[in-house]
Amino acid sequence: MSYKRKSAQRRGLDETSAEQDYYDAIVDTECDHIEELLGLAFVVCQNYLTTVRTRISLIDRQCREEFTHQLSCAANKAYTSFRLGEHLRHDVPPPITIVNATANYWKHHDEWAVSEQPGNKRIRTTWQVTTNNQSTITIIQAIGMAYGSSGNLRTTAEALGVTSPYENLSPLRDALQAWAQLVLSSVEQELASLRASQITTVRPPDQTSS
Repeated sequence: MSYKRKSAQRRGLDETSAEQDYYDAIVDTECDHIEELLGLAFVVCQNYLTTVRTRISLIDRQCREEFTHQLSCAANKAYTSFRLGEHLRHDVPPPITIVNATANYWKHHDEWAVSEQPGNKRIRTTWQVTTNNQSTITIIQAIGMAYGSSGNLRTTAEALGVTSPYENLSPLRDALQAWAQLVLSSVEQELASLRASQITTVRPPDQTSS
């Protein structure tokens, strides 16, 4: 093979490699943008959850004054309300718990320390569990997130029904609306029960003459 032919083939390989590197760089950048936008979306969802929690606490304050009773979903600063809804799987909590944990992950995971643990023939790097992040890490790992993964937000979004190219976030909106309806129903039923109990308690005795 002549030198010119070898040189042409080498140039062709170099150009192909350069094109592949350029393509990979574009894909990595686009994926980073998607992760960032999904992270922001989860934080917006968390803001909505916080608004509902605040309202639960206000209603609970009135409930305590009137009935000396705490609403069930108002326990633990109303975080208990996040448990309402069906589990995605037996080992995965309800959607709202996942949404909240994912938002916390997005906001704080850069602050988490990491640790190395022995694995199968190699050392595995993972997040270091502390009192502050234990609950979040347990939840996000159950849904499939992992330290070092470049697609953690996409993993969670897909688990909640958002599909590629991740433009339609209506499944997140639907999850929020369904949860809010569950909260409303839970509060209304509990208040109705308390009012009925109060009426029964203060009802005067039967005055029927003997």
